[in-house]
Amino acid sequence: MAKTMSIVGKIASFVMTLKGGDLPKDFEIELPVEIDFTGATEDQLISCCAGGSSARVQLQSKLRKLSVEALRKMSIDGCKYKFTEIISGSISVQRSYPDIIKGMNEVDGVAQLMSDLGVKEDVARKYYLKITTK
Repeated sequence: MAKTMSIVGKIASFVMTLKGGDLPKDFEIELPVEIDFTGATEDQLISCCAGGSSARVQLQSKLRKLSVEALRKMSIDGCKYKFTEIISGSISVQRSYPDIIKGMNEVDGVAQLMSDLGVKEDVARKYYLKITTK
């Protein structure tokens, strides 16, 4: 259960603890999560509440497939999802490490590679350029 939850309008915000699944043994992280219920129908809400798998459980299942690096970034940036996308299964949180790096500008991407790989700037820059020019 969430440690604390705040609800403003149709948006619920809480901190989710994530561990297990495809994640490394003994890895655990807390993620700030925001779920937007705008557009959800009464039937969708009732089905989710009375069904076998809540939106939170469905989201956790998808998040457990992400890389540790992506989850660490999300622990800082937060995660925002629409309820209707979670329950329909239309969200895709699976992103490869190169896709994450491609989404960064060169300065941030190189810094991330230096941190993650423990390499010097020139090596990280070469790797960044190799990833982003494919």
